[in-house]
Amino acid sequence: MFTGLVEKTGKLIRLEDREGGRRLILEEAAQAVSGEAKWTDLEHGESICVSGTCLSLAGQEGGLVFDVLQESLDKTCLGSKQPGDLLNLERSLKFGDRMGGHVVTGHVDATGSVAAVEAVGGDWKLRVACDAETLAGMVYKGSICIDGISLTVAELHDDSFTVHLIPITWEMTSIHQLKVGSPVNLEVDILAKLVRRRLEAGAPIGGITWDDFRSFEQEQ
Repeated sequence: MFTGLVEKTGKLIRLEDREGGRRLILEEAAQAVSGEAKWTDLEHGESICVSGTCLSLAGQEGGLVFDVLQESLDKTCLGSKQPGDLLNLERSLKFGDRMGGHVVTGHVDATGSVAAVEAVGGDWKLRVACDAETLAGMVYKGSICIDGISLTVAELHDDSFTVHLIPITWEMTSIHQLKVGSPVNLEVDILAKLVRRRLEAGAPIGGITWDDFRSFEQEQ
């Protein structure tokens, strides 16, 4: 489990194709968003969120080593990464850690593509296009995880959504590398997915059913 607060970036320095997937070797960034610039207590097999995808640390020989199954390469944007690209990194939560973002599982729901990037004063505005099913799980001012970053939905459109980025997020994560057309990993808020699942299954919550929600949407 993660929070979507990126701790540092890692630069992809090598790719190795393997049967059933691919091995990624990352070099830790010299500067960290928070915490240690160099992780010194990593354990073999521990979970690390790599640009929104929960992966197990397979080794530390020449960098942080991750083995990625072909299914993950196909269903996330990790399959499109090339040497030199930055990937966002966050270690899993420990009991007692602060929850500064939102609950992130590292299980990517879908990929989207950058539709627009715009500087707004000292901040940045990012619009991401995605499928209708993914959009249906979002709410205005709710949480969304983009490439492992916990962000707030600022606008919802028929085929896309918009988030705003403060300077530290823009500068200290991989998001400043994105261009129009760039693919991104998306994970919808797990709490919203659980509520929707229960309602779709016919289990009312506080007397409200899924049909009530659908009627409200139609009225809007």
